[in-house]
Amino acid sequence: MSEESIDLKNAKVLMVDDTPANIDLLHKILSNQGYKLSFATSGEKALKIIYRTPPNLILLDVMMPGMDGFEVCRILKSQKETQDIPVIFMTALTDTVDKVKGFNVGAVDYITKPIQSEELLARVSTHLKLQAHVIELKKRNLESEQARFAAESASRAKSSFLANMSHELRTPLNAIIGYTDLVQEEASDLGYETIITDLTKIQTAAKQLLGIISDVLDITKIEADKMETNPSEFDVSHLIKDVITVIRPSLMDGKHFLKVNCPPEIGTFYTDAIKVQQILFNLLNNAVKFTRQGTITLTVNRSAQEMTFQVADTGIGIPANKLSIIFQPFTQADSSHTREFGGTGLGLTICKHYCDMMEGHITVESEVGKGSKFTVRLPFQNATQPISSK
Repeated sequence: MSEESIDLKNAKVLMVDDTPANIDLLHKILSNQGYKLSFATSGEKALKIIYRTPPNLILLDVMMPGMDGFEVCRILKSQKETQDIPVIFMTALTDTVDKVKGFNVGAVDYITKPIQSEELLARVSTHLKLQAHVIELKKRNLESEQARFAAESASRAKSSFLANMSHELRTPLNAIIGYTDLVQEEASDLGYETIITDLTKIQTAAKQLLGIISDVLDITKIEADKMETNPSEFDVSHLIKDVITVIRPSLMDGKHFLKVNCPPEIGTFYTDAIKVQQILFNLLNNAVKFTRQGTITLTVNRSAQEMTFQVADTGIGIPANKLSIIFQPFTQADSSHTREFGGTGLGLTICKHYCDMMEGHITVESEVGKGSKFTVRLPFQNATQPISSK
Protein backbone atom coordinates (compact mmCIF):
# COMPACT_ATOMS: atom_id res chain seq x y z
CA MET A 1 0.00 0.00 0.00
CA SER A 2 1.24 3.51 -0.79
CA GLU A 3 2.66 5.37 2.18
CA GLU A 4 1.48 8.72 0.79
CA SER A 5 -0.92 10.74 2.93
CA ILE A 6 -4.61 9.98 2.46
CA ASP A 7 -6.83 12.72 1.03
CA LEU A 8 -9.98 11.87 3.02
CA LYS A 9 -12.24 13.57 0.48
CA ASN A 10 -10.78 11.45 -2.32
CA ALA A 11 -10.05 8.27 -0.39
CA LYS A 12 -10.30 5.03 -2.35
CA VAL A 13 -12.92 2.68 -0.91
CA LEU A 14 -13.43 -0.83 -2.29
CA MET A 15 -16.84 -2.47 -1.74
CA VAL A 16 -16.91 -6.28 -1.93
CA ASP A 17 -20.29 -8.08 -1.92
CA ASP A 18 -21.76 -10.83 -4.07
CA THR A 19 -25.21 -9.19 -3.98
CA PRO A 20 -25.57 -6.30 -6.49
CA ALA A 21 -28.33 -4.70 -4.40
CA ASN A 22 -25.95 -4.34 -1.49
CA ILE A 23 -23.33 -2.75 -3.76
CA ASP A 24 -25.96 -0.28 -4.98
CA LEU A 25 -26.92 0.61 -1.41
CA LEU A 26 -23.31 1.18 -0.38
CA HIS A 27 -22.71 3.31 -3.45
CA LYS A 28 -25.77 5.42 -2.72
CA ILE A 29 -24.72 6.09 0.87
CA LEU A 30 -21.05 6.81 0.16
CA SER A 31 -21.20 8.60 -3.19
CA ASN A 32 -21.95 12.00 -1.67
CA GLN A 33 -18.81 11.90 0.51
CA GLY A 34 -16.37 12.39 -2.37
CA TYR A 35 -14.80 8.95 -1.98
CA LYS A 36 -13.42 7.17 -5.04
CA LEU A 37 -15.57 4.03 -5.07
CA SER A 38 -14.89 0.68 -6.72
CA PHE A 39 -16.56 -2.70 -6.29
CA ALA A 40 -16.08 -6.44 -6.68
CA THR A 41 -18.64 -9.25 -6.49
CA SER A 42 -16.28 -12.02 -5.33
CA GLY A 43 -13.20 -12.53 -3.22
CA GLU A 44 -11.10 -13.48 -6.23
CA LYS A 45 -12.04 -10.31 -8.15
CA ALA A 46 -11.44 -8.21 -5.05
CA LEU A 47 -7.86 -9.47 -4.72
CA LYS A 48 -7.12 -8.63 -8.36
CA ILE A 49 -8.38 -5.07 -7.88
CA ILE A 50 -6.47 -4.66 -4.61
CA TYR A 51 -3.18 -5.82 -6.10
CA ARG A 52 -3.64 -3.56 -9.11
CA THR A 53 -4.86 -0.43 -7.29
CA PRO A 54 -4.62 -0.70 -3.49
CA PRO A 55 -7.55 1.07 -1.81
CA ASN A 56 -7.43 3.07 1.40
CA LEU A 57 -10.22 1.00 2.97
CA ILE A 58 -12.15 -2.19 2.18
CA LEU A 59 -15.81 -2.93 2.97
CA LEU A 60 -15.87 -6.73 2.82
CA ASP A 61 -18.85 -9.07 2.89
CA VAL A 62 -18.25 -12.16 5.02
CA MET A 63 -20.59 -14.69 3.39
CA MET A 64 -19.68 -15.07 -0.28
CA PRO A 65 -19.57 -18.17 -2.51
CA GLY A 66 -16.11 -19.55 -3.26
CA MET A 67 -13.63 -17.44 -1.30
CA ASP A 68 -15.39 -15.91 1.71
CA GLY A 69 -14.47 -12.66 3.44
CA PHE A 70 -12.46 -14.36 6.17
CA GLU A 71 -10.15 -15.94 3.60
CA VAL A 72 -9.77 -12.71 1.62
CA CYS A 73 -8.82 -10.84 4.79
CA ARG A 74 -6.41 -13.58 5.86
CA ILE A 75 -4.61 -13.35 2.50
CA LEU A 76 -4.38 -9.55 2.65
CA LYS A 77 -2.97 -9.54 6.15
CA SER A 78 -0.35 -12.15 5.26
CA GLN A 79 1.28 -9.93 2.63
CA LYS A 80 3.39 -6.88 3.38
CA GLU A 81 1.98 -4.81 0.50
CA THR A 82 -1.61 -5.12 1.71
CA GLN A 83 -1.44 -5.92 5.42
CA ASP A 84 -2.00 -2.32 6.54
CA ILE A 85 -5.21 -1.73 4.54
CA PRO A 86 -8.10 -1.49 7.04
CA VAL A 87 -10.88 -4.05 6.46
CA ILE A 88 -14.42 -3.55 7.75
CA PHE A 89 -16.55 -6.68 7.61
CA MET A 90 -20.20 -6.46 6.56
CA THR A 91 -22.29 -9.37 7.79
CA ALA A 92 -25.66 -10.52 8.98
CA LEU A 93 -23.88 -12.85 11.41
CA THR A 94 -24.35 -11.74 14.98
CA ASP A 95 -22.68 -14.63 16.78
CA THR A 96 -19.77 -13.48 18.95
CA VAL A 97 -17.64 -16.37 17.67
CA ASP A 98 -17.92 -15.05 14.10
CA LYS A 99 -16.98 -11.55 15.20
CA VAL A 100 -13.97 -12.81 17.13
CA LYS A 101 -12.92 -14.84 14.08
CA GLY A 102 -13.09 -11.69 11.95
CA PHE A 103 -10.90 -9.72 14.34
CA ASN A 104 -8.47 -12.65 14.57
CA VAL A 105 -7.90 -12.61 10.79
CA GLY A 106 -7.22 -8.87 10.86
CA ALA A 107 -10.47 -6.89 10.49
CA VAL A 108 -10.61 -3.51 12.19
CA ASP A 109 -14.41 -3.32 12.56
CA TYR A 110 -17.83 -4.86 11.84
CA ILE A 111 -20.98 -3.46 10.28
CA THR A 112 -24.11 -5.52 10.82
CA LYS A 113 -26.63 -5.99 8.01
CA PRO A 114 -29.07 -4.50 7.26
CA ILE A 115 -26.74 -1.55 6.86
CA GLN A 116 -27.66 1.76 8.48
CA SER A 117 -26.36 4.78 6.57
CA GLU A 118 -25.29 6.81 9.65
CA GLU A 119 -23.37 3.88 11.10
CA LEU A 120 -21.66 3.15 7.78
CA LEU A 121 -20.60 6.77 7.26
CA ALA A 122 -19.28 7.08 10.80
CA ARG A 123 -17.25 3.87 10.72
CA VAL A 124 -15.79 4.52 7.27
CA SER A 125 -14.83 8.09 8.23
CA THR A 126 -13.33 7.01 11.54
CA HIS A 127 -11.14 4.29 10.06
CA LEU A 128 -9.99 6.45 7.16
CA LYS A 129 -8.88 9.08 9.66
CA LEU A 130 -7.13 6.45 11.77
CA GLN A 131 -5.39 5.11 8.68
CA ALA A 132 -4.32 8.64 7.75
CA HIS A 133 -2.82 9.08 11.22
CA VAL A 134 -1.01 5.73 10.97
CA ILE A 135 0.48 6.66 7.60
CA GLU A 136 1.53 10.07 8.88
CA LEU A 137 3.16 8.46 11.94
CA LYS A 138 5.06 6.00 9.74
CA LYS A 139 6.18 8.87 7.53
CA ARG A 140 7.44 10.84 10.53
CA ASN A 141 9.17 7.77 11.97
CA LEU A 142 10.89 7.17 8.63
CA GLU A 143 11.99 10.81 8.45
CA SER A 144 13.23 10.61 12.02
CA GLU A 145 15.16 7.42 11.28
CA GLN A 146 16.68 8.98 8.15
CA ALA A 147 17.63 12.10 10.10
CA ARG A 148 19.18 9.98 12.85
CA PHE A 149 21.15 7.95 10.30
CA ALA A 150 22.33 11.16 8.60
CA ALA A 151 23.37 12.65 11.95
CA GLU A 152 25.26 9.49 12.93
CA SER A 153 26.99 9.41 9.53
CA ALA A 154 27.95 13.07 9.90
CA SER A 155 29.21 12.43 13.42
CA ARG A 156 31.32 9.48 12.26
CA ALA A 157 32.68 11.56 9.38
CA LYS A 158 33.50 14.39 11.79
CA SER A 159 35.21 12.03 14.22
CA SER A 160 37.20 10.41 11.42
CA PHE A 161 38.24 13.81 10.06
CA LEU A 162 39.28 15.12 13.48
CA ALA A 163 41.18 11.94 14.23
CA ASN A 164 43.07 12.16 10.93
CA MET A 165 43.77 15.88 11.36
CA SER A 166 44.90 15.40 14.95
CA HIS A 167 47.26 12.65 13.87
CA GLU A 168 48.70 14.83 11.10
CA LEU A 169 49.22 17.74 13.51
CA ARG A 170 51.00 15.69 16.16
CA THR A 171 53.93 14.84 13.88
CA PRO A 172 55.10 18.43 13.18
CA LEU A 173 54.43 19.45 16.81
CA ASN A 174 56.63 16.66 18.10
CA ALA A 175 59.28 17.86 15.68
CA ILE A 176 58.95 21.44 16.99
CA ILE A 177 59.32 20.23 20.57
CA GLY A 178 62.30 18.04 19.69
CA TYR A 179 64.17 20.68 17.68
CA THR A 180 63.49 23.31 20.35
CA ASP A 181 65.20 21.00 22.86
CA LEU A 182 68.26 20.82 20.58
CA VAL A 183 68.36 24.57 20.05
CA GLN A 184 68.06 25.16 23.80
CA GLU A 185 71.05 22.90 24.43
CA GLU A 186 73.12 24.63 21.72
CA ALA A 187 72.09 28.08 22.96
CA SER A 188 73.13 27.12 26.48
CA ASP A 189 76.48 25.76 25.29
CA LEU A 190 77.14 28.89 23.22
CA GLY A 191 76.09 31.23 26.01
CA TYR A 192 73.01 32.67 24.30
CA GLU A 193 71.11 32.88 27.57
CA THR A 194 68.85 35.68 26.31
CA ILE A 195 66.99 33.44 23.86
CA ILE A 196 66.57 30.43 26.15
CA THR A 197 63.52 32.00 27.82
CA ASP A 198 61.87 32.52 24.44
CA LEU A 199 62.71 28.97 23.38
CA THR A 200 61.18 27.68 26.61
CA LYS A 201 57.97 29.62 25.86
CA ILE A 202 57.87 28.10 22.36
CA GLN A 203 58.31 24.61 23.77
CA THR A 204 55.68 25.16 26.47
CA ALA A 205 53.16 26.41 23.93
CA ALA A 206 53.90 23.47 21.63
CA LYS A 207 53.42 21.00 24.49
CA GLN A 208 50.13 22.64 25.45
CA LEU A 209 48.91 22.42 21.86
CA LEU A 210 50.07 18.80 21.66
CA GLY A 211 48.07 18.04 24.80
CA ILE A 212 44.95 19.60 23.30
CA ILE A 213 45.39 17.66 20.06
CA SER A 214 45.93 14.43 22.00
CA ASP A 215 42.67 15.03 23.90
CA VAL A 216 40.77 15.63 20.65
CA LEU A 217 42.32 12.54 19.10
CA ASP A 218 41.34 10.42 22.11
CA ILE A 219 37.74 11.65 22.27
CA THR A 220 37.23 11.20 18.52
CA LYS A 221 38.54 7.65 18.75
CA ILE A 222 36.13 7.00 21.61
CA GLU A 223 33.19 8.48 19.69
CA ALA A 224 34.12 6.47 16.61
CA ASP A 225 34.38 3.26 18.71
CA LYS A 226 38.01 2.86 17.64
CA MET A 227 39.46 3.02 21.13
CA GLU A 228 40.46 -0.36 22.56
CA THR A 229 41.78 -1.56 25.89
CA ASN A 230 45.06 -3.44 26.13
CA PRO A 231 45.15 -5.03 29.59
CA SER A 232 48.35 -6.34 31.10
CA GLU A 233 49.76 -6.95 34.55
CA PHE A 234 51.85 -4.08 35.93
CA ASP A 235 53.39 -2.94 39.19
CA VAL A 236 51.14 -0.22 40.62
CA SER A 237 53.85 1.57 42.61
CA HIS A 238 56.06 1.79 39.51
CA LEU A 239 53.17 3.26 37.53
CA ILE A 240 52.58 5.87 40.25
CA LYS A 241 56.27 6.85 40.14
CA ASP A 242 56.03 7.30 36.36
CA VAL A 243 52.92 9.49 36.74
CA ILE A 244 54.68 11.65 39.36
CA THR A 245 57.69 12.03 37.07
CA VAL A 246 55.46 13.35 34.30
CA ILE A 247 53.47 15.74 36.50
CA ARG A 248 56.40 17.02 38.61
CA PRO A 249 57.47 19.82 36.20
CA SER A 250 54.03 21.38 36.73
CA LEU A 251 54.77 21.60 40.46
CA MET A 252 58.07 23.46 40.20
CA ASP A 253 56.50 26.89 40.75
CA GLY A 254 56.63 26.46 44.52
CA LYS A 255 52.90 27.05 44.90
CA HIS A 256 51.89 23.40 44.98
CA PHE A 257 52.78 20.56 47.32
CA LEU A 258 52.18 17.00 46.12
CA LYS A 259 51.50 14.32 48.73
CA VAL A 260 51.49 10.67 47.62
CA ASN A 261 49.98 7.84 49.65
CA CYS A 262 50.84 4.60 47.86
CA PRO A 263 52.18 1.64 49.84
CA PRO A 264 55.31 0.18 48.21
CA GLU A 265 53.83 -3.29 48.75
CA ILE A 266 50.56 -2.49 46.98
CA GLY A 267 51.42 -5.11 44.38
CA THR A 268 50.38 -5.60 40.77
CA PHE A 269 47.17 -4.99 38.92
CA TYR A 270 45.74 -6.37 35.70
CA THR A 271 44.13 -3.75 33.44
CA ASP A 272 45.11 -1.19 30.78
CA ALA A 273 48.12 0.53 32.37
CA ILE A 274 48.31 3.29 29.74
CA LYS A 275 44.72 4.33 30.36
CA VAL A 276 45.19 4.28 34.14
CA GLN A 277 48.24 6.46 33.67
CA GLN A 278 46.29 8.87 31.45
CA ILE A 279 43.43 9.08 33.95
CA LEU A 280 45.78 9.93 36.81
CA PHE A 281 47.71 12.44 34.73
CA ASN A 282 44.47 14.19 33.69
CA LEU A 283 43.20 14.31 37.28
CA LEU A 284 46.51 15.57 38.66
CA ASN A 285 46.86 18.11 35.87
CA ASN A 286 43.37 19.43 36.65
CA ALA A 287 44.21 19.57 40.35
CA VAL A 288 47.30 21.65 39.60
CA LYS A 289 45.40 23.85 37.17
CA PHE A 290 42.53 24.65 39.52
CA THR A 291 44.60 24.99 42.69
CA ARG A 292 46.28 28.38 42.73
CA GLN A 293 48.26 27.45 45.80
CA GLY A 294 47.86 24.43 48.05
CA THR A 295 48.16 20.69 48.51
CA ILE A 296 47.38 17.94 46.02
CA THR A 297 47.06 14.41 47.38
CA LEU A 298 47.27 11.19 45.39
CA THR A 299 46.09 8.13 47.33
CA VAL A 300 46.10 4.51 46.12
CA ASN A 301 44.38 1.61 47.91
CA ARG A 302 43.42 -1.94 47.05
CA SER A 303 40.76 -4.30 48.32
CA ALA A 304 39.80 -7.82 47.43
CA GLN A 305 37.56 -6.56 44.61
CA GLU A 306 39.09 -3.36 43.25
CA MET A 307 41.92 -0.87 43.06
CA THR A 308 41.10 2.70 44.14
CA PHE A 309 42.90 5.83 42.94
CA GLN A 310 42.00 9.15 44.55
CA VAL A 311 43.16 12.67 43.66
CA ALA A 312 42.24 15.43 46.13
CA ASP A 313 43.12 19.12 46.00
CA THR A 314 42.58 22.30 48.00
CA GLY A 315 41.63 24.35 44.94
CA ILE A 316 38.67 26.45 43.85
CA GLY A 317 36.14 23.59 44.00
CA ILE A 318 33.08 22.95 41.86
CA PRO A 319 29.56 24.33 42.49
CA ALA A 320 27.07 21.62 43.45
CA ASN A 321 24.79 22.44 40.50
CA LYS A 322 27.66 21.90 38.07
CA LEU A 323 28.79 18.47 39.28
CA SER A 324 26.41 16.70 36.87
CA ILE A 325 28.03 18.22 33.74
CA ILE A 326 31.74 18.05 34.41
CA PHE A 327 32.12 14.66 32.68
CA GLN A 328 30.38 15.90 29.52
CA PRO A 329 32.67 16.76 26.58
CA PHE A 330 33.84 20.34 25.98
CA THR A 331 32.44 21.58 29.31
CA GLN A 332 33.88 23.09 32.45
CA ALA A 333 32.04 24.11 35.58
CA ASP A 334 32.48 27.80 34.76
CA SER A 335 33.25 29.28 31.35
CA SER A 336 35.35 31.96 33.05
CA HIS A 337 37.63 29.18 34.27
CA THR A 338 38.06 28.04 30.69
CA ARG A 339 39.35 31.47 29.77
CA GLU A 340 41.50 31.75 32.90
CA PHE A 341 42.94 28.24 33.04
CA GLY A 342 42.61 27.09 29.42
CA GLY A 343 42.02 23.53 28.26
CA THR A 344 39.58 21.71 26.03
CA GLY A 345 37.17 20.48 28.68
CA LEU A 346 37.86 16.92 27.48
CA GLY A 347 40.10 15.61 30.25
CA LEU A 348 37.36 14.46 32.62
CA THR A 349 35.27 13.13 29.71
CA ILE A 350 38.19 10.95 28.65
CA CYS A 351 38.68 9.81 32.25
CA LYS A 352 35.06 8.70 32.46
CA HIS A 353 35.19 6.88 29.12
CA TYR A 354 38.39 5.10 30.12
CA CYS A 355 36.86 4.06 33.45
CA ASP A 356 33.80 2.72 31.63
CA MET A 357 35.99 0.79 29.20
CA MET A 358 37.79 -0.85 32.11
CA GLU A 359 34.44 -1.64 33.79
CA GLY A 360 35.11 0.84 36.58
CA HIS A 361 33.68 4.21 37.52
CA ILE A 362 34.71 7.69 38.61
CA THR A 363 33.03 9.91 41.22
CA VAL A 364 33.60 13.42 42.49
CA GLU A 365 33.08 15.27 45.75
CA SER A 366 33.64 19.01 45.83
CA GLU A 367 32.98 22.18 47.75
CA VAL A 368 33.52 25.68 46.40
CA GLY A 369 36.57 27.32 47.94
CA LYS A 370 37.72 24.12 49.67
CA GLY A 371 38.67 21.80 46.84
CA SER A 372 37.69 18.63 45.00
CA LYS A 373 38.22 14.90 45.40
CA PHE A 374 38.01 12.51 42.43
CA THR A 375 37.84 8.79 43.12
CA VAL A 376 38.46 6.12 40.48
CA ARG A 377 37.50 2.53 41.26
CA LEU A 378 38.68 -0.19 38.89
CA PRO A 379 37.77 -3.86 39.40
CA PHE A 380 40.02 -6.83 38.92
CA GLN A 381 38.99 -7.67 35.37
CA ASN A 382 40.41 -11.12 34.81
CA ALA A 383 39.69 -13.81 37.40
CA THR A 384 42.23 -16.16 35.78
CA GLN A 385 44.96 -13.51 35.90
CA PRO A 386 47.04 -13.76 39.10
CA ILE A 387 47.01 -10.51 41.09
CA SER A 388 50.16 -10.63 43.17
CA SER A 389 50.90 -8.54 46.20
CA LYS A 390 54.44 -7.81 47.34
